[in-house]
Amino acid sequence: MLEEVPLCKKCCVCIPLRYGLLTWVYIKLIITIFIFLTLVLSLYEMNGFCYGCTLFLIFFVIILIFVLTDIILDIVFIVGGHLKNVRLLTLFYRYSFVLAVVTIMLGVLSLLVFLLPVKVPGLLFSINLAIYSIALCIQIYFILLLRSEIIKLRSNCSYRYVKNAPGSEGSVHKEEIDGLKENEHVYENEMS
Repeated sequence: MLEEVPLCKKCCVCIPLRYGLLTWVYIKLIITIFIFLTLVLSLYEMNGFCYGCTLFLIFFVIILIFVLTDIILDIVFIVGGHLKNVRLLTLFYRYSFVLAVVTIMLGVLSLLVFLLPVKVPGLLFSINLAIYSIALCIQIYFILLLRSEIIKLRSNCSYRYVKNAPGSEGSVHKEEIDGLKENEHVYENEMS
């Protein structure tokens, strides 16, 4: 039986949804830029030391491309979040799914490396498992928050409809709502 995914109205229980998402992405962008700069500097320093390790360099360049893509799409999310652009937020939403799948694949690959016959301390294995589990949970929570914000922006409308009000169709102003009779009902098409 299918269940509906809940809509979140707040980020971390107390912060408004859009501001919480933007704060999270700003923090993520700062961390990602720091990681990118660290990778570029370490690649620059390794340039003279690594002549026979082309596989390692290819892997390193792939990681740099993923980190650079993450920086670009974080900026896309920041622009989309400030402008309330659903198209840009949807692009980042799809990217978040891809990122979650990559996290799962890297976690499984990392765990398989630990399960090889090489003797690895159990503490290191446990720490690695905990890190990937926490990262995956945070990404899933972020995806749920982002989905809630996209649904909120798609359905957000500034019109208020009045049922059985004489001569009133379309939007209703605040003064008209205050003056309604008891038997008339106001329907709002706004999500909080």
